Amino acid sequence: MRIKHIAVRVIPAEGHRGDKYTFRAPPGRVYMEDSREKVIEHVIDYLDKKYPYWDFRIVEVGATQVNFVYAGLREGATEIAGEHEGRDREQAEQGGHGGVVDPRGTA
Repeated sequence: MRIKHIAVRVIPAEGHRGDKYTFRAPPGRVYMEDSREKVIEHVIDYLDKKYPYWDFRIVEVGATQVNFVYAGLREGATEIAGEHEGRDREQAEQGGHGGVVDPRGTA
């Protein structure tokens, strides 16, 4: 599959601003399936850093659009007055893709 661009939409918790990103292939080039997966992995890493206490689920709208929808707080996390607290520093430093639920089973 050859894709010229990939649209990503982040739909966060109510009261927070969503984000839209468009990843465009360089001129004269296209994204292949493995490149598309790398873009999705890049977004997962970004969301883990930006929203360390939130879980997201991936909704593939089509071959060229992927939505990341807020799915609740991670286990053990609490949200107080708009500030994220609850997970201890050691868990936060471990990183990984614990906050994104991929129905395809690849993340």
